[in-house]
Amino acid sequence: MEENQPSYGSLADLAVGEQAEVMRISGEATLRKFLESEGLRPGTVVSLLARGAGEALLFLVDENQLQITRGVAEKVKVVIKKKQVVDD
Repeated sequence: MEENQPSYGSLADLAVGEQAEVMRISGEATLRKFLESEGLRPGTVVSLLARGAGEALLFLVDENQLQITRGVAEKVKVVIKKKQVVDD
């Protein structure tokens, strides 16, 4: 696959530093409403800040931090926008 081709997946697939645009959110209505109330909705660009112990994932959403589990993150379908390059 070419470097400029978009990559599709879920928020759970992101590496730390990657950005993605939310395409859709699946799951129960209460979960979708909660995520939307936290700023996570189609068209929103998010980035993964950190992976915590166990299932915890920390995202940056509209200048706010949002921590969700991997299971919830798998319900958020995205197109991966950009991979952050980290120099060692």
